[in-house]
Amino acid sequence: MFALLVVPLSFTPHVPAPLLRAAPISRPVFTAVVTADDAADRAVALDADKPIIAQFKTDGIWLWRQWKGTVLETTWKPALLNMAMGVALTFFVRRSAGALGVTWPLGAVPPSDLFWIQRLSSLGVMWGYQLTLATFILTFFLGQAYSFWRSQFSLARAIQGRLQQIALLFATHAARDGKGAYTPPAQKVLAAVARNIKLLQICFWA
Repeated sequence: MFALLVVPLSFTPHVPAPLLRAAPISRPVFTAVVTADDAADRAVALDADKPIIAQFKTDGIWLWRQWKGTVLETTWKPALLNMAMGVALTFFVRRSAGALGVTWPLGAVPPSDLFWIQRLSSLGVMWGYQLTLATFILTFFLGQAYSFWRSQFSLARAIQGRLQQIALLFATHAARDGKGAYTPPAQKVLAAVARNIKLLQICFWA
């Protein structure tokens, strides 16, 4: 039982093929039921059975050909809707100004004394404030989330290292017989230590 602290159990999650090749985000789908004992064994294992962070493949041609799970797949409908609304609003303003005999070249700034242009100018000022606020909030909290993830990752690694040191100390100094095998009392002690370490690991993250 004590060997479970050193040798990780086999764990075979099902990961989609595109994510195995090079995906910025890892989304494994676990097909087997993972018990608390299995989770503790994986937590105190020396080696990871899969990459903690999927490696990014710097292949621009392959990356531009991807569609499933990308930002484009998620945002193309709202983007097209916003563009259609912008085109419709531009057409409406030009038709309204044309009825009053006011025209301007395509791509030029329209006259500021028009009714709709004045209303849209105030909307543009409000949009500028909201854009600044949204950019600050996204940037700040994204940085905070990354810092929190790094601290949790470092904490988990530190706990794993300390538990490994405890396990190795007991495994090294446990009593052995003339053949080098653990004596029955030593096996009982090692089994109790392994059980307590697993319990500590589970209770810490519970």
